[in-house]
Amino acid sequence: MFHQLNYRMMNEAVHKVLDNLKEYHPAYDANEGYEISGFVWFQGWNDLGNEAYGEQLVHLIQDFREEVKAPELPVVCGLVGHS
Repeated sequence: MFHQLNYRMMNEAVHKVLDNLKEYHPAYDANEGYEISGFVWFQGWNDLGNEAYGEQLVHLIQDFREEVKAPELPVVCGLVGHS
């Protein structure tokens, strides 16, 4: 299950970087701007067997795209911790 706390923490981290790009990427040029070109989600074992996981993942992706104002943001999902 996607926990609201973890989702909020992820968004806080994303916005912290986006709001301070020069600090995190010294070569950043504000005149050129930036583009978020993708989102990578690594799925661990926590939701193994959760039948609602697929639907929840769809909502996570939709919500994140809305959060970063990138409705067509490509997403890659990887699995870790599965045998």
